[in-house]
Amino acid sequence: MKVFLTNATGYVGGAIARRLIHKGHRVVALLRTPQKADAMRALGIESLLGTLDETDKLAQAAATADAVIHTAYDYSGKTFADNVAKDRAVIAAFVGALAGTNKPLLVTSGSGMLGDTGSEPVSEEFPTDPLQPQDLLVRSLSERDTLRAAQRGVRSVLLRLPLYVYGNGGSTFIPAQLADAKQRGAAYRIGAGDNKLSAVHVEDLAELAMEKAPAGSLFNAANEHGITGRSIVDAVAQNLGVPARQVTAEEADAQEILPAWFRHWVFGNNQIDSKKAERLLGWTPAQRPGMVQDIASGSYKQ
Repeated sequence: MKVFLTNATGYVGGAIARRLIHKGHRVVALLRTPQKADAMRALGIESLLGTLDETDKLAQAAATADAVIHTAYDYSGKTFADNVAKDRAVIAAFVGALAGTNKPLLVTSGSGMLGDTGSEPVSEEFPTDPLQPQDLLVRSLSERDTLRAAQRGVRSVLLRLPLYVYGNGGSTFIPAQLADAKQRGAAYRIGAGDNKLSAVHVEDLAELAMEKAPAGSLFNAANEHGITGRSIVDAVAQNLGVPARQVTAEEADAQEILPAWFRHWVFGNNQIDSKKAERLLGWTPAQRPGMVQDIASGSYKQ
């Protein structure tokens, strides 16, 4: 199967690309610069030079593929709404190219827009928090566009990721927390850090067998739950050999300890379960060290 993939050089996209190649698929990756083409070629991945702004080129690539996987997201706009508008234009280009073919279109999203999910992991039916900042709510439009593509004969699938995708020394939030703690000589948490979060190992995420997913379906992808903000900060402290300290939100603002939007996520409750993916797709994550252990003494220590 020929798969067109956005952001193959990214953390999640890269893991998916490697897994597709391992399964014997042909992968064509969208690249912004030719300098990355050699590295992709060494992995057996073909390249298409272009950007997310070139929707005609994206549509042409999608039309010649057997499946499209969209993991890229451009944060360069002046506002979050600009970023969402670009993402929706990309999705529209893919849907237009794939309409009536029943070919798969997989789009990744995140659980951040759900806001505070409470003390227990929630299913795909959990509503978006109307009190969330408007920019997060706007991103839900990309999710809606993806799911509605099923009405146009596209086997569209939305994969919602937890805030923490970890493993192989990568991720978004973990390196930022490590860098902040290293710079300050201490790892900080906001309040007691009793909030609970979900996570998934990037290789388990890449293993999801989306070939089986029905059109217009949404799946959560998280298999580790109950991770507290405090345990993450303690693991960061152990990794670096620095103390873990508690501050108030006001103190964090005054000392510029991590951006406010960052703290809003990692020190709030945000958990999603993956029972639907396990039941309908047969997703069985591997037995791996948990995220806290991986931060403290695993791939992030190495």
